[in-house]
Amino acid sequence: MNNNLKTHLLWKVFKPSFSNNLPLLGIENQKNFMKNAKKEYKKIINKIPAYGNNDVLYNTIINASVLASIYITVEIKPSIEIMREYYKKSMSDNKIAVV
Repeated sequence: MNNNLKTHLLWKVFKPSFSNNLPLLGIENQKNFMKNAKKEYKKIINKIPAYGNNDVLYNTIINASVLASIYITVEIKPSIEIMREYYKKSMSDNKIAVV
């Protein structure tokens, strides 16, 4: 799988659970927020160098990029504890990530 497809698919897979849990961060307009977060996500992934296929480090970086793009987009930065809870719940609510 090429890296562009992988980054696109990972956003699609994680977007619903990350979007549904945005109220934990005080975000009410999930659709608009995620649209802006995706712009940040694209900026981040465009800076990541190429890795080999199925490289675990690359997958971890892409996963972290989803969370980073959301954090960057939040205007009033939440505490680390709130971000940890948000990430934990978003990952736990994602049926694909839990498998």
